[in-house]
Order: sequence, then C-alpha cells, then structure tokens
Amino acid sequence: MENGEKMSTAATANCVLVDNWSMQIVAQALSKGIDTGEAALLDVDTARDSHSFRNTAEGAIAVEALFDLIADIVLREQIWVDANFKDAWLGKSNALDSLVDDEIVVPFGFLAEPEGLNESRNYFVSKLCATGSLRSAQKENEEGWRIRKETPHRLLSQIVWGGAGMLARAHCYNLSYTPFPVRRRAMVSARVVWAEDAAQGLRDLISEKQAKMSLVEGPDSRITRLKLNGAELAALAIRESSSPKDLIAVALQLRQEYAELRGWLTEYQRALETRDADTITRCRKILRSVSSYVDAKLGKSGPSGPTFTLGWGAMQLALQVSPVQEVKNRFGVQAQINKLIFSQSAMQDLNKLLTLFGQRTTRNGLTIAEHFQSMV
Repeated sequence: MENGEKMSTAATANCVLVDNWSMQIVAQALSKGIDTGEAALLDVDTARDSHSFRNTAEGAIAVEALFDLIADIVLREQIWVDANFKDAWLGKSNALDSLVDDEIVVPFGFLAEPEGLNESRNYFVSKLCATGSLRSAQKENEEGWRIRKETPHRLLSQIVWGGAGMLARAHCYNLSYTPFPVRRRAMVSARVVWAEDAAQGLRDLISEKQAKMSLVEGPDSRITRLKLNGAELAALAIRESSSPKDLIAVALQLRQEYAELRGWLTEYQRALETRDADTITRCRKILRSVSSYVDAKLGKSGPSGPTFTLGWGAMQLALQVSPVQEVKNRFGVQAQINKLIFSQSAMQDLNKLLTLFGQRTTRNGLTIAEHFQSMV
C-alpha cells in the first residue's frame, strides 16, 4: 500500500501510525542486542522560556519502543509506517520483516502529496515550540534546511519538526499515533492533543486501575510494579519468551488470543470517528462496568452480595463483588480487559527481559532498570 491515496474510515479504524525511528531501535535490539549508549531527552522549562537536553540509557528507550510495538501488535488492526523511511529498519530483523509480510505493518507513501500536510505540520510545530528558545532553534533549522539542506540542531529537528510531521500524517489520514518515546515526552510536555483513541483509552484505564492496585498493596509490598503504559501486554510476551527473537512471535500469539478485544476496539474507534452515539454509549458502558468491577474487587465500593477471594503476587484480599458483576466480567470483552488489568507487569518482568538480552547484571542493565524505577 505504498501510495498517497487516502483510505476510508472503515479501513483505518483502529490502525496506528508508528515512527520508523521506533521500528529502527527495536530492529537493532532484536538483531544486535540492546544498545549500551546514551539517548537525549528534551526538557522544556516554560517558566524560564528555555529548553535543554538530559541523557538517559538508549536501551531504556528501546525497551519502551518494544513495549509499544507489542501492545500495538496485540490491540491494533494494522501498524502503518512512512514508506519513505522504512529502509532504516526493514531487512534488519526477521521478526519485524515478518510483520510486513503478514500485512500487520504496512509501509504507506504519505509524502506522495506533501503539500497536503503543510498546514497541519506547521500547527503542530507551533504547539511543540512552547518556548522562545525552541522557536528560535526551529527557525534556525528551517533556514538551514532551506539554504544548505542541513539542520544545525539535528536532534531537535528530529523531535520537533519530525514529530510534527508525524502528527500531521496521523491527523490527515485519520490514524491513531504511537510516537517514538523521545517524541512522546516532548508532545506530552507541550500538551499536544490528537484525536480520541479507543485503544489508548483502554491502555490508560488499565494503567489507572493498576495504579490503584499498588496503593492497596501499600508501601511495604515486596512487589514493585512497572507502571509504564502498555507494560502489561509486554509482560505477557516476556513471560512466555526464552530469547529476544521470541518476543514478536509471542506477541502474534497474543494477537490471536485477544482478537475479540481488538475487534471491539475497532468497532469502538469507528464509532468515535463516525459519531455513532449508540455504539459509543454501549462501548463506554462496558468500560464503566469493568471499572466498577475492579474497584469493587479492590474494596473501593461496597456492593451487596457474597464475598469472593482475589489473590495476586504476595497478596490475598477478600472483597465483595455482586454476582451480576462477577458473571458479566468473566466472559467476552470484559473478561479480556480484566485479564490485562489483573496481569500486572512488575520489575521482575523487566529483569527477565534484561536477562533475555544478557544485560541484567551489567552496568547498562542497571541503568535501564533505574530509568524505569524513576518513572514509578
């Protein structure tokens, strides 16, 4: 599908645009191992009208990108990438190449008519350039590219200018978007908002409920949760993998296992895009049911009815859930959502991942672990 032709809403519902930058770092990790170098994160200080960069482990960014990819394989109908830059990763990992062969990852020619993206890209550039220092650097990048086909602030160009271009592609082609982790931080910091996304909304709900579980466990719990959006899906793949090459294969198995949930997300996303009020109401009712069920399991509400015992990790709780709630949440889509919520990821899952890559006891592995612990 390497052309500039726009697709229908039905064709793009619950499809996601992913950065080639993400695919590149994942391909490198799967084929050559986790990088031991450093990556730079953009910090924006609007109070001081300035920006700066700070270093983190590049391997940590690779792990985040891998977690995102696994979640998208499981929950999305297709993953779209810009065909113009696919050579950065295509042919470098058999596991990722197989996703293209199976048409789960789809290279698409967004730049066949680049002028159609200009207005949207400029809008997102203005949103991402939240300080005078960023606006000045962006102006220098634009001038440098116009005159010499070079950008003096190359990394900033990749984050801001490149990120704005991807946001424009997602907006113009009616796609959800999973940014490269470094870009995502800049977008969140700038409070950039894009279209409502059913799959991301589900992942946010899972993260919210898992955060409540950690509060119930208390500060003395021996279990340290990995509170990274999408980590619960990656954890399921990690637990069933014996080597890095297994991770994508297991993700594909999970894709089959959660096919009903993915189909429901596609229906929900299509309803959001077409403003189908009845379907939106029905889908949100399911999410509310799951939310109240989990809260009841955690003792956040007190419905009448018999007591059920819930256990995970080192923890056992006797909590009240009504029989009606229990039945509704044991079948179909609600059961699959609950399975993801209660199958929490933990630091031991990250430790196993680092073991798979031969990094658990290395300085690099310890730095990666520290990166994720600081996010908790």
